[in-house]
Amino acid sequence: MAIHTILLIRHGEASASWGDHVDPGLSDNGKKQADELTNSLRAEDLSEFNFISSPKLRAIQTAQPLAEQYEKNLDIHHAFSEIPSHDIPNTEKQDWLRKIMSEETVSYTHLTLPTICSV
Repeated sequence: MAIHTILLIRHGEASASWGDHVDPGLSDNGKKQADELTNSLRAEDLSEFNFISSPKLRAIQTAQPLAEQYEKNLDIHHAFSEIPSHDIPNTEKQDWLRKIMSEETVSYTHLTLPTICSV
């Protein structure tokens, strides 16, 4: 049986919150965090890894420098976008997110992830 390693990296600090902007990029601190991530993984051999990102600008801006360091394309997959919340107005998303994140279990039975690699 093959063993696969998956690195999950959360985006850097966003320049605005949900209620303030639909798709904020990184703040100055978030850009610094993305640079620090790239520098901290410089000694790792990630040449065989695929680089996949959410379509959210903050996620792309976090992942792009790392992908560039390894001369990789950054594949964008909408399945990694957000917690499904299309029916929640942006002005209410902060409160909604706080509420669901405080619950013990969050279920995403209707979320289907694409096949992005084969084993």
